[in-house]
Amino acid sequence: MFDRGRIIVVLLLYFAPSASGACPGRYVELQGDLPGWGTYLGKKLNLDLESCKDKCDLEDACKSFEYIFTDRALCNLNTATFPTQDPYLHQIFCAKISTS
Repeated sequence: MFDRGRIIVVLLLYFAPSASGACPGRYVELQGDLPGWGTYLGKKLNLDLESCKDKCDLEDACKSFEYIFTDRALCNLNTATFPTQDPYLHQIFCAKISTS
């Protein structure tokens, strides 16, 4: 049987968590991006960082969010936990840490 907690820690270390600690709550910042502008859970939402986290928290299917710091803050909610490509502009990628 797999130790899910140990697997998550190994994957988080592999994806090089950022030292900036910009992600709120039980999220860890990872370096990278998912292609596109979020999923059916939320795309280009005009929310502040904490509200973006709160919206992801409300959705079981939300595994991460991307937050873009520009003249207009944008929040994208994702069903994937890990980024698949290089970071995009002034964006942070915040992955939900599983507590189960």
